[in-house]
Amino acid sequence: MAEMKSLINRAQAGELEAYGAIVQRLQDMAVGYAYSILGDFHLAEDAVQESFIEAYPNLSKVYGPTAFPSWFRKIIFKHCGRFTRGKYVQMVPLEEAIGLPSKAKDPAVAAEEQEMKNMAIAAIASLPENQRTVTMLFYVNGYSQNQIADFMEVPATTVDHRLRSSRKRLKSTLSPNLIEERIITMTKNTLHEEAPSRDDSFVNACFLTVIEFTNPLLISDFRCFIEHYNQTFGTMDTERQCKLNVG
Repeated sequence: MAEMKSLINRAQAGELEAYGAIVQRLQDMAVGYAYSILGDFHLAEDAVQESFIEAYPNLSKVYGPTAFPSWFRKIIFKHCGRFTRGKYVQMVPLEEAIGLPSKAKDPAVAAEEQEMKNMAIAAIASLPENQRTVTMLFYVNGYSQNQIADFMEVPATTVDHRLRSSRKRLKSTLSPNLIEERIITMTKNTLHEEAPSRDDSFVNACFLTVIEFTNPLLISDFRCFIEHYNQTFGTMDTERQCKLNVG
């Protein structure tokens, strides 16, 4: 909590590096929440990226680290509303949404794993919204029940109750032949594999977009930009530097 307070204070003072660290910390929770509403991984990432852009210049409205998660959740909800307004949202598998090719492996094993993933995603999609949300947040990156409670503005006991209820529903929906431990592992692995934190592409995109919207001169000064990037995410590889510099 003390570290988060420090990051927020520094970000409020205009330190982009601190805001980048906040994005890294919250990316999975934010996208997991948006996905539970939108049912589409690309749309969820778009909504969250827009939310991070809106949040940065409005950080002065946040009073303390405990207020930030719920304040940011409301911004995400607003941006999700733009995608859901006037249309029915169909929950779709994360694998289909992101369109990533699977790693080469034995066809039989790959087929079984894909079937298990599809089963898990379909089961999660069938949960009531309040259970679906806490399930996404709990399994996408191991957020604690207290962290989820702060984000959702509900008591931790409510989160615990919803998780227990979702596990019962998942067990009955997936298969009576699967033991509970395997169901939980399947759900956790499926969501964790598709979390934004699986690589640095999402947080990098957010960071670049925030800079572009808030300080375009920083982008034009390539050396200054690389320095900011490296301080936040570690050294950028030469190939990526060359591509950005040429662009």
